[in-house]
Amino acid sequence: MGGEVQQTTGLAELILVRPNGERLAVTVAIGHPFPTSAQDWACPVSFAPLHEGTTAIHGQDSFQAICLAIAFVKDLLTSFLADGGQILYAATGEQFPIDAYFASRGARA
Repeated sequence: MGGEVQQTTGLAELILVRPNGERLAVTVAIGHPFPTSAQDWACPVSFAPLHEGTTAIHGQDSFQAICLAIAFVKDLLTSFLADGGQILYAATGEQFPIDAYFASRGARA
């Protein structure tokens, strides 16, 4: 789809720590959804530099596109953790509380 997300709806600066200890600064960005046709919307997602370019996540309307984009980011982060990695806040180095960001049923951390 292209390079970085120009206008963001959500942005997080993280440090991903691979199982071998390598640290990688990552910017997770979810952009504003936009219509691509009468019944299709796309929401740009960037996970730079771990994934090259921007991925367009499609939905039937803007709300579904945003929801699916958030689910896509959750899947990427969850997979990273399942592979033995750690996720930290870039600003503080503290553990990123993934459950607080992706809680279900309106639960709060």
